[in-house]
Amino acid sequence: MKHVLLVISILSVSIQAVTAQTKLEGTSDELSQFLNGVTKTAVIQGQAKIKAQADNIILHLSVKSEDKLLETAITKNESMRNQLARKLQKVGIEKDKIAMSSFSWVPEEGYWSDKYKLDNIVNVIIDHTNQFQHIAAIVDQYKDIEYRGMSMEHTESETFKLNALTQACKNAQLQKVIYEESLGIKLTPISFSRSEMVHDEIQSASILNYRFAISKDSYEVPQTEMSTDNFGELEYFVTVSIEYRVEPG
Repeated sequence: MKHVLLVISILSVSIQAVTAQTKLEGTSDELSQFLNGVTKTAVIQGQAKIKAQADNIILHLSVKSEDKLLETAITKNESMRNQLARKLQKVGIEKDKIAMSSFSWVPEEGYWSDKYKLDNIVNVIIDHTNQFQHIAAIVDQYKDIEYRGMSMEHTESETFKLNALTQACKNAQLQKVIYEESLGIKLTPISFSRSEMVHDEIQSASILNYRFAISKDSYEVPQTEMSTDNFGELEYFVTVSIEYRVEPG
């Protein structure tokens, strides 16, 4: 027991000694001299946002099939996908812009289910606005084909990201010059980091989703043509954070 008490006493003295080391005492002049030796830093953030028009919109179509026999369900699904591809090519969509799924998804069978249900996704790249109406009409012809959504594609995305990064760095550099001239200090970079975000706004999504949501019996192709501006817009947003050492100018 004596050994235990001795150890506890030593630890208590050590903790008090460490605590005492973090305490600053002295006159204002002494404290000022101490603080002058501490490295002062500042962080400047530069931001930039670049907007770009999407090159293509990719429509995602679902092709479904079911049968008591798995082989028959697969054959039906493949036949329907090939039929869909032929229809798309007839309305002017090139073959290399139609991407078929490489495999079928077979969901788990429920207790009361005695059929295999397959669901394959077909991706179709749209590069002309009038192809919206053509695909909508094709989907309406088949009960086993459904519209699943859309996404955007920009072929020069990396170039736009670099342009946004360059502008963000220039923005931070401009702020640095202003601070140095206004405050009479010198800023030397120590470290930096960056973050980027790509935000997509499919302006035509609400229009297209509405068309596909219409009952197949009451579907009507609108008379007004859609502008290429409705293809959607991408925003490349970049932030750079630069840490500087602050020194007298």
